[in-house]
Amino acid sequence: MILRTLVLGLAVILFTNCSTWQKPVADRQVSAAGGRCEVSAEMPPMFSVLENTRERIVVEVGDIAEKFKLDSGYKYQVIHRGSKEDRQGVNTQYVAKETVVLEGESTERRTRIEVPVKKTGVYIFKLFNTKFGILGKTENVVWSQKVFAIAPTESTLTEEQKKSIAEQYAPVVSMHKDELYFPVSIEYLTNQVEPDAQLAREPFVLTNSFTSKEAKFSYNFNFSEINKVLPYYGHAGSVLKSGLKSSTSSRLVSRYGKNNVTVYYSIFENTKDREIYVNYHFFYTYDPKNGTPEKPAAAGHIFDRESMTVVLNRSFKPLHVFFGAHLPSQIMAELDAKGDLKKSTEGSIYNRWKTGRVYVPWDKVIKNGGRTVPAIALGSHGVYPRTGNYGVYLTEGTGTKVLPEPAGGDRLLYPEFAQGVQKNATSYSYKLKSLGLDNVTSDCNNPHRMLAFSGATVDVLGPSNATFPPYTDREEDYRSYGYPDPEVMFDMDR
Repeated sequence: MILRTLVLGLAVILFTNCSTWQKPVADRQVSAAGGRCEVSAEMPPMFSVLENTRERIVVEVGDIAEKFKLDSGYKYQVIHRGSKEDRQGVNTQYVAKETVVLEGESTERRTRIEVPVKKTGVYIFKLFNTKFGILGKTENVVWSQKVFAIAPTESTLTEEQKKSIAEQYAPVVSMHKDELYFPVSIEYLTNQVEPDAQLAREPFVLTNSFTSKEAKFSYNFNFSEINKVLPYYGHAGSVLKSGLKSSTSSRLVSRYGKNNVTVYYSIFENTKDREIYVNYHFFYTYDPKNGTPEKPAAAGHIFDRESMTVVLNRSFKPLHVFFGAHLPSQIMAELDAKGDLKKSTEGSIYNRWKTGRVYVPWDKVIKNGGRTVPAIALGSHGVYPRTGNYGVYLTEGTGTKVLPEPAGGDRLLYPEFAQGVQKNATSYSYKLKSLGLDNVTSDCNNPHRMLAFSGATVDVLGPSNATFPPYTDREEDYRSYGYPDPEVMFDMDR
C-alpha cells in the first residue's frame, strides 16, 4: 500500500498512519469495545467509521476493489468542507470552503485511514478508480462518504452542561388533535423497540445514481438488518427505499409511537460569533402530508425528520428561535382563516418566506412555563412559530397552493421533567435524549449508529431526497444556518 500525506491549507500533517487488516469473517466487524459486531453476511462492510472523536476520525474501507471490479486498487482523497460562515451581507452568495487534507492509494482488501480533526465540519472520503489516474474527477469516483466531526476548539461545554441547557429550553410541542404520529426514538424507528415481526421481514433497497456507471449499485435486505447495513454503506449518493411496490404499504405507516414519544437534542458552539445553538430533533415513522395513512398525498413518505433551534449568546441568554419547515426552494406562507395569503390593508403579503426556516426573537416567542411552543403541521410535521394555517406555494405571487397544512392544536407534548407547564387532558410527556452527533460511528455499541449513513434516508417525491442528522444544513453548516440569505423574521404581531 502506497501512502502519501499532504499539507494542504491546514499547515499541519493531517494523517498519521495507515494500516491494513486481514479480512475478518463475513458476518462480524470489530467494535470499539474490542468485541465483534454482527453485520450482514450478504453485504460485508464497505465503509466503517471506527472512531469519531474530537481528536481524530478513523475509518476502515472494505474490499472496494473487489466490489467494483477495480483491477489495480483505488486512490483516495479526504476533503474537509467547512461552514459558509464568512457572511458579509444578505446579497452575498456563500460557498463552503473545501480543503484537501489527505491523499493516498491502496491495493489492499481492507484499508484503515486516520485523519486528525483540526476543524469542525464534514470530512468527505472519496475513492477513485486507479486506472484513470486522476484525482478530483467526479466521473472517476466509485465511493463518496461524509463523516461529520467537531473540533475540540469548538466544543468547550461539558456533556452535563449541554444536558442542562437542553433541558432548560426543551419545548412544549403543540400538535393538531387529528395527528396520528408522534416523534419517536431511533430505536423505535428501526424496530428495535416494540418490534413488529412483519416489518422485520419487509424488503428494503439501498441504491444510488452516480456519475460513474461502474459505481452504481443496488443492495437488497430485510428491515431487520437495517442496523447491519446502513452503518457500513453510508455512500453520500445513496438512497434508502422501500422494496415494496409502494411505501404506503409499509408497516412503518402503522407505527404511531404513542408509547415511545422522544425528542432529541444536539448543541453546537459558534466560537466566532459567540453563540450557542440548541437544536431539537423530531423523528417520525411516516409523513402522509395532508393525506391519511390509508390515502396519503402523492408526496407522502416513510421516515421523517424535523427540527428547531434555540440560539443563545455565550452568557446563555436566549436570543431567538429558528423554526424549520420544508425546503429552502419552497415558498411558505401563513394563511388567514379562509385559507388565503395574509395581507396588509395595503395589499402586501406578510409572513411569507423561501429560506426553509424563519426566526422569532425570544421575547416574541409563544411560551408555556417559560418554554417555546412550536406548532407542528398536521401530517407533514413542519415546525412553525404559532398555531395556525400554512401553505406551500409554487410561485412568488399569489400562486398555486400545493400543500395546505394546519399546524398546532390542543395536544401538548412536554418534557417529562418540566415544572410549571400548563397541561390538558390530551397532553403527553416525552423523553429528551442527546443525539450524540459529536461521536457518530458504525460501532454496534452506538445506539445511533444508523446516523453514520450519509446518504438519503428519506425517499421523497421528485429529485430532492433528504438526509438525517448530522447531514442536514442545520448541522453541516451550523455556523451560518441561523443566517439565511436573506434572513426572514416571522412577524408575531400581525
